[in-house]
Amino acid sequence: MNKITLEELGNITPILSLNNVKPNTEFDYFRIVKYNDDKVIKTKEHVLYFPITIASKDLKTGWYTKELDLKQYIVNIANNNPEYTYVIEPDMVKQLNNKVSYIVVNNIMDSIEDLFKYVLAQYKGKVICVTGSVGKTTTVGFIKQVLGNKCLRIYSKRITPLVLKCFCINYLTNEYDYLALEASLWYKEHITYFSKTLKPDLSILLDVFEEHIGVGDIKTISDITKFKSLLLQYSKNAIINGLDKEIAKLSIKDKYVYYNKEKVVKTDVNNLIVLNELNKEIKPYINTNLTVLEETIAYMVGEFYNLSKKVIMNRLNRAIPVEKRIKKETLLGHQIIFDGDVSGVARLDNLSNHFYKKSCLIICNLTENGEEDEPYEKLVKVFPNFNKIYVRRGLEKYFKNYDIELFDNLSFVNKIENDMMIFVHYGSYYRKYHNFSKNNLEKR
Repeated sequence: MNKITLEELGNITPILSLNNVKPNTEFDYFRIVKYNDDKVIKTKEHVLYFPITIASKDLKTGWYTKELDLKQYIVNIANNNPEYTYVIEPDMVKQLNNKVSYIVVNNIMDSIEDLFKYVLAQYKGKVICVTGSVGKTTTVGFIKQVLGNKCLRIYSKRITPLVLKCFCINYLTNEYDYLALEASLWYKEHITYFSKTLKPDLSILLDVFEEHIGVGDIKTISDITKFKSLLLQYSKNAIINGLDKEIAKLSIKDKYVYYNKEKVVKTDVNNLIVLNELNKEIKPYINTNLTVLEETIAYMVGEFYNLSKKVIMNRLNRAIPVEKRIKKETLLGHQIIFDGDVSGVARLDNLSNHFYKKSCLIICNLTENGEEDEPYEKLVKVFPNFNKIYVRRGLEKYFKNYDIELFDNLSFVNKIENDMMIFVHYGSYYRKYHNFSKNNLEKR
């Protein structure tokens, strides 16, 4: 993790004045937003706290859903955490008593930006960025496992500029040769932000599905493809999935990215690698087309960075999906494939594209009232890929006039044949529960 002395901080961002801060202080955690690993804050000696602001203008960019101004709560925050040092602005001084440790700057958000730019400038490793409609998180996870401990992975349910800055300021050091992360598309400017800010050494375009249509400027599936291709603008190298019919429409000619014959954006990419076939030597964690694709991409990344085939294959053979996205579990004596991620038509479509001879799908719950309205009635198109479909009673409204079997509890699983691969989906399971259990699966 990064440590920055008070003197170094003054060279990075202008400091107007100090109160109750020792000259030899070395800050070992920079609290900007609550990150997944925020528990580490309890182990730190000198926390520097930034009371951030998310203004109405920030909402228009689509990164954030509500305004936030922690400056108005500074007294309560300082009272609850008297051991922290605070970055404040001049008009906040009168609110705090002299016992509080604080550093006065002109603008809190500008000081965060200064720190972020400083850390990025110091970093000498390679940035790897993945975008796509489905499988980004898992692909980045496989890449990290292939590259090993020298790879640092950012994960958040949504990597916003503030999350990115918080993570990099705290964790990005030259102990790591690689920084790997996903770039999600909500507004078209989001992909440009990742490309321009991080200038990836390697960008990866995974796949394109009809996700996010209707959000911001995204009107058609071709919009999604073109907007995702903006990641290539400031990238040096790129891997694109030529097996995806949309991504296959992209090409680079005369330093421009093209979508069919349409010029999209100028690019710094000198080395474009097109994936034209899946790696048949890979034995995937789960035998689906998407998992093979994700692991093939991870293999290509390892190969691109000159890892031996033996090392890559050994690491892939031990690799498992990250963040509990999809897991092998045991249910009533059967090994199952459990998907507890947020429900999505494209996600379940990919899950159904599997290579098991006999299979069934059990739908315990579907994510409702999410960020997007998913047309779950379209899931019937994936049902023929399974020998049997079981649906929790109450969800049949989405699947009228289709041959499904309704259930109230999972006791029927006892009667499923042993040679049947069982897929179980419970939308947003891990947003409700920490551990897998039959009892939780039967709740809604």
